[in-house]
Amino acid sequence: MKNKTPLFLIGGLLFVLVVVLFYVMQPGGEYAEGPDLETINQEEQALLDNMSDEERSRLKEEALLMFDQPGYLSFEEIMAGAKNGKVKLVSELWKLRRRCPPELSPEECNLRIKIFLREKFQPGGEKLARLFAYYVRYETHMRSEKPPEGLSPEEQYKWIKGQRRKIMGEEAASLIYGYEEARVDFRGEFQEFMDSTKGMDADQRIQKYEEFRREHYGDYYGTIKEREPKFNSYDVEMTLREEQFSGMDASQKDAKVREMRVSYFGEEAAKRMEAVDRQIEEEQQRNDAYEDAKAKLLEANPSASPAEREAMLTQLRKEYFSAEEAEAMARREKLKQEMDQLKDQ
Repeated sequence: MKNKTPLFLIGGLLFVLVVVLFYVMQPGGEYAEGPDLETINQEEQALLDNMSDEERSRLKEEALLMFDQPGYLSFEEIMAGAKNGKVKLVSELWKLRRRCPPELSPEECNLRIKIFLREKFQPGGEKLARLFAYYVRYETHMRSEKPPEGLSPEEQYKWIKGQRRKIMGEEAASLIYGYEEARVDFRGEFQEFMDSTKGMDADQRIQKYEEFRREHYGDYYGTIKEREPKFNSYDVEMTLREEQFSGMDASQKDAKVREMRVSYFGEEAAKRMEAVDRQIEEEQQRNDAYEDAKAKLLEANPSASPAEREAMLTQLRKEYFSAEEAEAMARREKLKQEMDQLKDQ
């Protein structure tokens, strides 16, 4: 990523700061539907008013030195990335903030970021500075606001989305938070999809799932697909095929699962996953056998003292588990016993 436009000459700084800085807090362009930002922050304006032309020139040089580095996207690439989810504007803004030295106040840091955005990204830096101003205003607003009591997590998030649009307007809020919001909203809608497609043929259900995702995510769909870990995709398909698996015998299910694993992870990984399955099954069988033997042992010795009881269980664990596993089982049983005692108090 590289800057595709040159910097303004230092001689144009006064125009940039006096004219452009004044209007950055006003709505306009793509963000005209958002709430007015009114006038520039009084503390920031006072700081600029008390500077000479020379001091303002040094401020611009300082901002560029502080934040400029190779690898930046162009303005067009940033906006396209914000719209398809590849660029997270909040993360990028916090990267800039972390470059501010600790002796700078938040207001001084923000001022330098705005100057840098205008100077680095031309044309378009003004729009980025305005988005940053909206974000700062929202951030300040949320420090003093709390959601109403008694809301569910879903209702709380809906309230937060409303606050974002109250401060920023729909377009700016979507550019800054749209990708995050689409992912959060998907979790609730996924269960609705599962309920509405219950009983559907498995292959058709998987096709409908992709159609559902494409419609829900819109411009974010390509990024979601690109970034999705293979195991997540595999796990979702396993969930979508649950009804199909329930109608298969063990050999049919094993064959289908293996086919899926090879498709997602390759032959060698599928073999390793099968080995893990066998190990888990063997451990479960041992645990079940131990629990059965334990119940019979305790039933046959109802009058044993606590010490005698523990001695018998210690010997029984050795019969079913390795020394390390037996110690772990003893710890789990002791913790469970202590929890049961607390419940009875």
